[in-house]
Amino acid sequence: MGNYGYICNKCKLSVRGGEKAVLRHIRHGQLAGETRGCYDGYGGVVEDKVFNGFEGDFWGPADGSAVFAPDTLDDWQGANDPGMSAHPNSHRQLWLSQYKLDDSKGFIEGARVFGGKPLDWMGFRAAAPAAGIADLSKKMYATWEALTPYSESHTQPPLSGVEAWHAYCFEKAKPQAKEAHVISESDPDQSWGKPRKKYL
Repeated sequence: MGNYGYICNKCKLSVRGGEKAVLRHIRHGQLAGETRGCYDGYGGVVEDKVFNGFEGDFWGPADGSAVFAPDTLDDWQGANDPGMSAHPNSHRQLWLSQYKLDDSKGFIEGARVFGGKPLDWMGFRAAAPAAGIADLSKKMYATWEALTPYSESHTQPPLSGVEAWHAYCFEKAKPQAKEAHVISESDPDQSWGKPRKKYL
């Protein structure tokens, strides 16, 4: 698994592995959870194994009889299933907020409009057969590529995802900036680099 990182909302520099960070789970514009500690390079902090970690997740029934990697929205929303994780800051819930909700940055950037609705690839695959498009056919791929990206028609900023700060920057940020809950950009360098003294 490769590293993953964010750009700090204040200084606009990457939050590197080993640097002290404040990570906030934002869902629909509201604070759903927060953690602080040394950034682990994987979307969480070393001191907290639940925030964006797998200790807060179950990847199948609680008895371990069927381990699977969910790939549909329903699989990820198993809050009513006692065998599925319902922790608001688990990896599953952070993934949902970053990529699957219609106001998440990942969904807005990756979805396309089909039948008047924004759909990600898996949603399109589920809907396409009803329109006479065979699953994983050449026509399906061609149709997907020709669809209008949702981001071209969506003018509002994302409201669900992760808000990331260096701890140093967070302490110096104005209250209005902290309350704005701006979803952070992904770090193209994947949090690589030597930790900087300023942020330790």
